[in-house]
Amino acid sequence: IPSCLRVYGRVSHKRSMELVGLADFSVFLRCPNRVSTNGFPTKFVESMAVGTPVLANITSDLGEHLRDGDTGIVCAAPNLDDMKRAINRVLRLDTEARLAMRKAARIEAVKSFSFEIHAPTLGRLIQEARKRVSSMNTRI
Repeated sequence: IPSCLRVYGRVSHKRSMELVGLADFSVFLRCPNRVSTNGFPTKFVESMAVGTPVLANITSDLGEHLRDGDTGIVCAAPNLDDMKRAINRVLRLDTEARLAMRKAARIEAVKSFSFEIHAPTLGRLIQEARKRVSSMNTRI
């Protein structure tokens, strides 16, 4: 294992989030299949939530949140050559660009994934559903 990589083994979720928060990028590539196409990776959300940009290929609707050069780096496909190209792009980033991506990743996480942002809308939806159920019960 190259000295630039650290292997921590099994760690708690809290510790893993601390480590991800210290990283310049999190990296994950997913082969397109039924699960990756229809599911959304929680590790992506967790990385962005701690302000760590993601290097990943686009599956499901990741492209709505992973914007190349803004909230992370898009890897064209989940293969070695494309991953090398993406990592080389990361290595060419200066400190200012990396910090800007960290900020953009965190802003995207708050805007798109924070329950506080969506709670008022969800609350209104629940209240409307209650009203409809209540009005249906009074008609019976």
